[in-house]
Amino acid sequence: MKYAFHKFKNIDFESLETLITSINPEKNAIITAFGKRGVNVENALGSQALLQLKSNYSNKKRCLQCAIGMSLLQRSS
Repeated sequence: MKYAFHKFKNIDFESLETLITSINPEKNAIITAFGKRGVNVENALGSQALLQLKSNYSNKKRCLQCAIGMSLLQRSS
């Protein structure tokens, strides 16, 4: 919510970056699955990034257009 407000008002994002990097990563099935494949995150920024990658690439079967997807596919072959 803060991100959307800051973006709408054109306010500096630096304080938000500090905040999101200080929050622990989410714990859910998606983040756990990435972790089992060697993709680990240290904070909420990383877990949000993985969730976005999954919804914009993995769910749409665009793995070849994603650096993490390509890396995971190369490991499994």
